[in-house]
Amino acid sequence: MNTKSKSPFGPAFFIRIGVLALLLLVIGGAFAYDRLVLVPTGKETVDRVFDACKSPQADKASVHKAAQCEPTSTETFGSFEVENYSFGRILPNLQGHKVSVVYRDGKVVESFQGGITDADRADLK
Repeated sequence: MNTKSKSPFGPAFFIRIGVLALLLLVIGGAFAYDRLVLVPTGKETVDRVFDACKSPQADKASVHKAAQCEPTSTETFGSFEVENYSFGRILPNLQGHKVSVVYRDGKVVESFQGGITDADRADLK
């Protein structure tokens, strides 16, 4: 007599459950990394850039040192140069931290948290 009961689930069921559990783990890890690492790091970096811009002797070198990276993009409007920094997040649907710094002759003129707006760009022309 066979006392072993037959499972109604085949091996494919357990493979699917394993794949779904792994997918859940990866997505949960991405959210955790985003919230616990990228968000605080981006905020700290933006604060460091703003503090560097407040200094009366603020220039490109001091801002680059505070940001600890090169700008994401650079724009030129007449005698003004705008450097845009973007500290992204791991998930594409979430907005990262942005800061724009305006220079004239290598000295900081103004800085914008969240990036420079089109109206501010028009004022530079």
